[in-house]
Amino acid sequence: MRAFAAILVLCAFCAATSPASADGLPAGQRELARRALRSGAVVLSADATGRGYLHYVAVDDVATPLACGPLPGAWGLWLDDVDGDGRAEALVASRRPARFDPAVENRLLVLSLAEGRCVPLWRGTRLAGRFDDLAVSSSNRGELFAWERIGGGSRRVAIYRWSSFGYALERVLWQGEGAPPAPLRRHFDSLHAGSEEER
Repeated sequence: MRAFAAILVLCAFCAATSPASADGLPAGQRELARRALRSGAVVLSADATGRGYLHYVAVDDVATPLACGPLPGAWGLWLDDVDGDGRAEALVASRRPARFDPAVENRLLVLSLAEGRCVPLWRGTRLAGRFDDLAVSSSNRGELFAWERIGGGSRRVAIYRWSSFGYALERVLWQGEGAPPAPLRRHFDSLHAGSEEER
């Protein structure tokens, strides 16, 4: 609750400039992901051009935009208190080129949500491998599981840990061609499902 109290107070002026749709989002936007908080939720939406936007949604289902600017190609949202300050940060995955890597790939952005706006904590854009899916650990703050392509047709499931600046590869759980062993895939899927729960 205290993590987003400032957002509620300071975002009162952030009303959408376009009429709201039935789901409380600005007209022309569709919901891509919703992550629960004790006092509501954070929602990732996208417009017809593929630009993503973050909103705080209170228990009354009114969506208040967060001042993050557009997030091109956004497709995934997770919440985790990566830095241990007691407030959840938003982890946003997007598919886009980066300044020093023109390939259109999945990228990761970590945003602190403070006073109705997003403050970038990490614009690492990519992990050690090229990730296709992510899951946040349900039991260890700052721990991220990634399903990655690493070249030569190989894939891996790796654990990353938040360090003082960004995510660092902690260990590889599986590496090979094709799919990981079924028990590991089920574990990854259960973590993915756990990402939906309140953080």
